[in-house]
Amino acid sequence: MAQGSSHGSSLKRSWLRCGLTDLTFFFARPGCNVVAPLVMLLYSNANFTRIILSRWGSIFWQYDQIVRSLFIAVATGVLQHLIFIDSPFAPKIPDKYALHAVGVLLGFACVFRTNLSWARYWEAVTHLHFMYSKWGDAFSQIHAFATVTMARALAKGTEEGDKKAMRLTETLDQILRNFTLMSAIAANRLTHGDVSRVERRAQLFRCHDFIVKRSNLTGEDITDAGKLPVFSENLSSGAGRHKSTTTEVPEANNWSSDKYIVKEMPLCIEMDILKSSSDRPSLVMYWIIHDLADISLDLDIAPPIQSRIYQELSNGMLALKQAEKVADVPFPFPCAQLMSVLITCYSCFIPVFVAVFTQSYVGPVIAFVLFQGTWGINQSAAELENPFGSNVNDITLVDFHDRFLDLCTEVRVGHRVKTKAVVLERELTKSENLKNVNNTDGPLPVKLGV
Repeated sequence: MAQGSSHGSSLKRSWLRCGLTDLTFFFARPGCNVVAPLVMLLYSNANFTRIILSRWGSIFWQYDQIVRSLFIAVATGVLQHLIFIDSPFAPKIPDKYALHAVGVLLGFACVFRTNLSWARYWEAVTHLHFMYSKWGDAFSQIHAFATVTMARALAKGTEEGDKKAMRLTETLDQILRNFTLMSAIAANRLTHGDVSRVERRAQLFRCHDFIVKRSNLTGEDITDAGKLPVFSENLSSGAGRHKSTTTEVPEANNWSSDKYIVKEMPLCIEMDILKSSSDRPSLVMYWIIHDLADISLDLDIAPPIQSRIYQELSNGMLALKQAEKVADVPFPFPCAQLMSVLITCYSCFIPVFVAVFTQSYVGPVIAFVLFQGTWGINQSAAELENPFGSNVNDITLVDFHDRFLDLCTEVRVGHRVKTKAVVLERELTKSENLKNVNNTDGPLPVKLGV
């Protein structure tokens, strides 16, 4: 009984915590550090109440959205009262065909925009996963080929074999540095696409003309989109930042203060080249290809098989360019303008039609829900149109970069384990051969180190 009572009390405390969390999510301001998620919002459909009350990532509970909806509801209530008192100012509409026609047109436009927006969002996610998958494959293949070559070179026990292993080790360190740098720069490039740059102009210069031609973005960069991100030389051989064993959490996409962990800071001359480059990911990939070409003769792998590495690198870069397409090309302006005109006109007539055809004080509630639904669908579609923005529902690229760092770290650990096993085996063979020399008067039956 005591155990059952304890279990029931635990359930009550758990329920209370969930309820308090729901209220905290509702009343706390977006941007507050108490419970604000710093990365892309994930949720479970199991808790229906929490989904309804959560303000994080919500369109329904935004302050400006609530104010607009309340204004529509109040206007509906006023018109409804005028109708009830037979005021000469009360609206009179004999037929509701006009509302139905506009509603059908607006519904079709909302569905059209939502479908296109979700297609853009999902295309961005697909290309992003494909990019990191291909770069991860290339990184793994490089280390696998180098590990096999180093094992064979070290097994020979010769000076030339040791030098080859040393050359490969130094090149692998350089490749790890450049892979982490390429990932960081690629993620930063997507967060600073042309669509995000125009949104940034709207935030910084509200009186500025932020409906511009693409040629206007090629001149002076007033949004600092061309600045290099902040690099943190904090990649260790242990758990990465994304793993649950660490307390540091990646932040959401930030325009000017994104911090990316890399293996090693670029050299001063490399930083200067990167600052002046217009295609930084391709430049860093060139450095990687240069390193691969430098060790191609050292690898004990057939050249046709080595070419697979270059193919995977190319596929990853192709996926990046496809993701840049989403980051740079906005939703068609005529469609966005038409949607804005339709939803504005429809919203203006909601109080009139609801008041005339409901003939009830429930009309303001209906008008509130109708406006919230229509406007909310349009706003949700508008938010999905830029998947690499800074909203909580957007794709957090720093998180993808951290996952890639974890993969690189784990591959390096596997590489060191394999190499260490070969070195230990060689040392064991040497010790056994030396023991045979001490215990045998005749010549050594086998060559030392083999």
